[in-house]
Amino acid sequence: MKIPGATVWGSIVPVITTLCVYFLNPLTNPQILGLLLQLEGTVLVACSISFSIPPIGHGFLGKLKWALFEFPKYGTSPSFNPLRFYSGLLFLFIGITMSTWVAKAQPLIPSDPRARLIWPGAIRELVTLGQINWVAVSALSTFLVALVAVLPIFREKRLRKTRSRNLRSRLLTYFTALRPILGKRIDQVTDDENSVTPLNVDEQEPIRAIEALIAQADLLDPDEHDLVSAAFINIVLLRRAPEIKRRTAREVLQLVDQTRERLEKGGFLHSKMLKLPW
Repeated sequence: MKIPGATVWGSIVPVITTLCVYFLNPLTNPQILGLLLQLEGTVLVACSISFSIPPIGHGFLGKLKWALFEFPKYGTSPSFNPLRFYSGLLFLFIGITMSTWVAKAQPLIPSDPRARLIWPGAIRELVTLGQINWVAVSALSTFLVALVAVLPIFREKRLRKTRSRNLRSRLLTYFTALRPILGKRIDQVTDDENSVTPLNVDEQEPIRAIEALIAQADLLDPDEHDLVSAAFINIVLLRRAPEIKRRTAREVLQLVDQTRERLEKGGFLHSKMLKLPW
């Protein structure tokens, strides 16, 4: 039997908690729904960020000890689920609104205009705990904590987008530099089965530059990654080949052009150019 994930177990806890609160202190239907939505929203926001912890250690206690004390020393890149995060925020928003709407709390500012003119009386009115809607305050606090907790994820996502744009720009530079090199080989002969001149040391420079950048290919989108990897394998083999057929150079050039088109589509500039110069 497949054991439900943390999100499923976490969704069961708010239901049980809401039922316990209802039996201990009967609530109205809007209060029950508001409490359930706030608890469920908190669980969804918490589960939107997950870490892949390898099962290292002997037995359950050993694995738990490693996860609590050793894993933080190494860490891993967190995974972010936007659907859970925004669904949790939506639940929190609706739950806060419902709880505030039905809560029977006195206004925070004195309703009597004369009390507002008396400074000590106004201060006492403001700090009286019984006049504050603590349900709404706690819900708003949870909402704000969730936003603050996810800020590093958004910052990392923005940094990753900038790095991927920079990587596309550099890859495009070197793939574009390969076009005239391969085109010259294709123009040497007319028969696809005839051999052409192998690449010299200077012409291999763009390939070496792409080889240095390929370690950062994980920043690209999956289809970009596949095209760049396929093009990289072919140009490396082309560089090492003692003999190159015209048909091979033509097919590699087609693959390079496909890769360039996909990199351009992925975005390598902050703004769009009216016409690319190449």
